Amino acid sequence: MIKKIIFFIAFLLLALVYSYHYAFGQRADNETLIKNIMMYPMPHILARCQKDYNYTDEDMIILEKELKRYLILSFVNDEADLDTGMYSEDVDNLWHTFILFTNEYAAFCNEHFNRFMHHIPEIDTQSTPEELEEDRKDFQAFIKGYQEVFKEEIHPVWYLGIREG
Repeated sequence: MIKKIIFFIAFLLLALVYSYHYAFGQRADNETLIKNIMMYPMPHILARCQKDYNYTDEDMIILEKELKRYLILSFVNDEADLDTGMYSEDVDNLWHTFILFTNEYAAFCNEHFNRFMHHIPEIDTQSTPEELEEDRKDFQAFIKGYQEVFKEEIHPVWYLGIREG
């Protein structure tokens, strides 16, 4: 009987340690992921995007930060079985440019996400009123997730294009 009690207490302690690590270790892992991705150098990718789309140097600073944040948020959401839509044509342009550097993009994904982060283009440009409502709700969830993960207001590039802002 005492062995059963000791085993049960040991099991509870192990479960407690695991729960603590999962709850608080995940947060630390996300902070490390954010730090590592935000420090990732991509000057040649930025230069190519700037050349192809005629963005300014200031635009590229914003787009680099927001693409990296988008990829982080996509990974975090994917881990929670949530989809992350792309809500900025300008950020998407930089993502397309990054993907053109296929070997580097694949290595980046494997290093930071342990898998390839696929880009799924939107094909249907005509939406029903129901789909528009669903898109609006998804965008609100995107804003909320962005602010929870990065602890700041979402950048206006997500509301307006660079050229409009």
